[in-house]
Amino acid sequence: MSDIGLVIAWVLFGLIIPLLAFQVKMITEVRGDGLYIKFVPFHFGYRDFRYQSIWDYKSVSLSSLKRFGGWGIRINLNGERLYNIAGSEGVELRLASGDIVIIGSKNSDELKKALDLSFIDNTK
Repeated sequence: MSDIGLVIAWVLFGLIIPLLAFQVKMITEVRGDGLYIKFVPFHFGYRDFRYQSIWDYKSVSLSSLKRFGGWGIRINLNGERLYNIAGSEGVELRLASGDIVIIGSKNSDELKKALDLSFIDNTK
């Protein structure tokens, strides 16, 4: 590898990627029409789960490491998806399509309560 290539690789892998790793955060919002999540800096827009597509939901405790092999945005062998930064709690969404999506949250009970309020208001 040339000297310039080595410097570029060092800057990329030695500085930029480690800095981005410490800036990762997940934003979860309960809005009038659904649940929205965004992984910063990887998502440019929100990933939405509209109430029309949610069949059922519940608070869950889980081991991200055992069930999905780690944290982050994961898909396991059963086709279940996980969006989680840390911790072992979240809300499991069962979608009308049959898919299962787990949204990690340190305050999963509060997230479920917010979904309860918005979901009920939206289905009237």
